[in-house]
Amino acid sequence: MVDNTKTLLFFLINMNLGGTEKSFLNLISELPDHYSIDLLLLEHKGELLKDLPANVNVRTIENSKEINEFLNKGSRRFAFEEFKRRKYYSSFHNLIIFILYKLKVVNHPFYGVSSYLKNQNGNYDYAVAFAGIHNFIAYYTLKHIKAKKKYLWVHFDVTKISFNKRFANYFYPYFNKIICVSQLVKDNLVNSVNSEIHKKIEIIHNVLDTSDIDRKKNIQEIIWDNNVINILTVGRLSQEKGHFDFLPIIEKLKNENLKFKWWIIGDGNERSKIENKIKELKLSSFIELLGKKENPFPYYKACDVYLQPSRYEGHCVSIIEAKYFNKPIVSNNFAGVSDEIENNLNGLICEMNFESQYNALSKIIKQKELRIIFSENLKRENRKSFTNPFV
Repeated sequence: MVDNTKTLLFFLINMNLGGTEKSFLNLISELPDHYSIDLLLLEHKGELLKDLPANVNVRTIENSKEINEFLNKGSRRFAFEEFKRRKYYSSFHNLIIFILYKLKVVNHPFYGVSSYLKNQNGNYDYAVAFAGIHNFIAYYTLKHIKAKKKYLWVHFDVTKISFNKRFANYFYPYFNKIICVSQLVKDNLVNSVNSEIHKKIEIIHNVLDTSDIDRKKNIQEIIWDNNVINILTVGRLSQEKGHFDFLPIIEKLKNENLKFKWWIIGDGNERSKIENKIKELKLSSFIELLGKKENPFPYYKACDVYLQPSRYEGHCVSIIEAKYFNKPIVSNNFAGVSDEIENNLNGLICEMNFESQYNALSKIIKQKELRIIFSENLKRENRKSFTNPFV
């Protein structure tokens, strides 16, 4: 009898309530039950830890406190902290590495914490650096985890975030496979790295754990005013998610006496800024910040329209969740959106300017027939099938 058991290790930052973490949970829900899965974390924290299946073995990287301090502060500041702790060799070592890295003599700064980096126990079939293009996680996966094959999972558009081409061109060739979550994410990565890496890059879209959604969507009944168009957005309140950009648009729609309300699930460092702008524009009756919700699915079920205001994404989990509920969608034109939305067929894609965003949101609010058409088209759409990359 053939033994089809696979041993997998995934390396993430933490299990906070975010798209990358949700996509990990959804991915492992599609894998065969007999796979053995370990999850390695830089920080043992996050709301989604409790949602991990019982068969997932969670561990935290050894010396996580020092490693995270190094990653947060960088080689030079970490050197000063080590000096204050009387770790003089480490302090001197980090200063030297800092200088050599700036002079491009070495290709990464992680030599500075080499004494804190311990190899992971075990020998895996697959080791996956799942946290986007997090350089340390990629480096550690290659250097300190034993596995027959090593994958890098890219969740973000490299043209929209800080991307170290020197690091990528040096280390990415050592991965067996580089998985991108959308076509544009792949295209922009291909255009950013050396040609020898191109053949390793392929696309696997994010998937949904539909059984989990079906279980959770009826746990709570959301009762909203049926006399207005209820618009939902799910995502942390941070600059890249674009909530703030839409506030002047909401003001204009309010002044046109349109009946709608924008419900926003999520929290983050832009909350106070958004709250202050809502007060300034007198939009409190039209926008409500709901904060974090570990179960957003009853809200998807209740809404009339889903709005994705992000400035950039990779392959937006929230959009595919909204599609599962057959909700008409308005979204900015970022990486991955065209993989899921065909403009004027199952949603509206707008450019990142006031006029385009206003026209799209105004149109979806005013035209009930259009919302019905989009929903019906979504119901008839073939769902993307999952391709197991670990076979």
